[in-house]
Amino acid sequence: MKLFAKKKKIQVHKHITAESRQVITENPARGFYHVYPFYLDDEKDKDVVAAGFYPNETLALIEICLSDYVRKPVDDEAIKRINDIFEAAEKKDMDIILRVCYDLEGMAATKEPANIDTITGHMDELAPLFNAHDKRILVIQGVFVGNWGEMHGSRYSTDASIVRLYRHLRNVLSANITIGFRRPALRRLCEGEDIALFNDAIMASESDLGTYAEGTRAVELDYQNDEVGCCLNGGEALYPGGSVSADVVIDTLDKMHTGYLNSAYDARVLELWKRMDAPSMTGRLTKSLPRDIGPSYRQSLFETVSAFLGYRLLVSGFEKSSDEISIIITNIGFGNLVQDAVLALAVGEGTHEVFIRKGTFYSNRMREFRFRGNEFAEGTHKARLSLRRAWDSHPILFANEGANADGLDIGEIVIG
Repeated sequence: MKLFAKKKKIQVHKHITAESRQVITENPARGFYHVYPFYLDDEKDKDVVAAGFYPNETLALIEICLSDYVRKPVDDEAIKRINDIFEAAEKKDMDIILRVCYDLEGMAATKEPANIDTITGHMDELAPLFNAHDKRILVIQGVFVGNWGEMHGSRYSTDASIVRLYRHLRNVLSANITIGFRRPALRRLCEGEDIALFNDAIMASESDLGTYAEGTRAVELDYQNDEVGCCLNGGEALYPGGSVSADVVIDTLDKMHTGYLNSAYDARVLELWKRMDAPSMTGRLTKSLPRDIGPSYRQSLFETVSAFLGYRLLVSGFEKSSDEISIIITNIGFGNLVQDAVLALAVGEGTHEVFIRKGTFYSNRMREFRFRGNEFAEGTHKARLSLRRAWDSHPILFANEGANADGLDIGEIVIG
């Protein structure tokens, strides 16, 4: 006689709190950053070394200027210096946005190597070090060339050179590290690749100072909305030539899937945002999101932007579905979850986990996660949901009121 396990009955008594107004600065791989330029020279680097990394931020944009190496390989001493920089950031629990260049003064044409093979050689020499830190280095901005490393103003900013440099860097670089391009038009040269975008002139003009061809802004924003949602994108917001409303700011950052912004430049923009009223966020969110859950009202545009940079995960559903427990989480942020994560549902003494692959939790999308009721012990149990980054178990806080590093209480489950 074949015996079948009896299905357990499940009852769910949910208690899901509304979205908090809190800006979750503790969450990794999103938020504001400062820039830390290094020339790999004691005298040139002494001020930035003395100042250290900025507190209360989880991101650092580290610039490595190879101006002293345009005619020679990157030697062991330089590699050790870069490694020391990375380790100093890691000790502060900071993730890294990396930019490598030969010029930080807007004079790339006169400062870069005379031969492109020198640049690819430097890529080969540095890649093993970068790959050794591939859990912390989220994105490399550019392909080593251009004024300030921004892929323009260089003899190597031709389409053919950009593609060659990108292909070479991608080939030697860990798959865990994303590469970012300065303009959407450059990204389209390598269609089909998961290439991020960085924009250091966000809303500075109609073309973002040449980021887009004249008259194509709307088309390019739609392109970003459709194509770069899986990546970590960001940059600098510059003081605009004309008036930009709060709604336009939110719409722009949302379509760009903005995950990070410079917190020091342009300070005039950030101060302006602090004086501007917060817009309603309701219209941009999925209509399936219960109105009693969110979004919460905020005082200023700055507060809103700060909260919605990158991912912002709101537990929005907790239901019984047949013999399973259904959890719904909505990403109400501008960007994606760009590192692998583990979702855990604790019911009584039992905990069951679901792996979430990076780049799959898109902005303004809901995802459902199911747990089998038979996996939990009978009885009445409190239910607690938590999320952590996969590689180091760093807590990822939900956006609901009452959430903390240990997770979020979502109600009770009766199993019997």
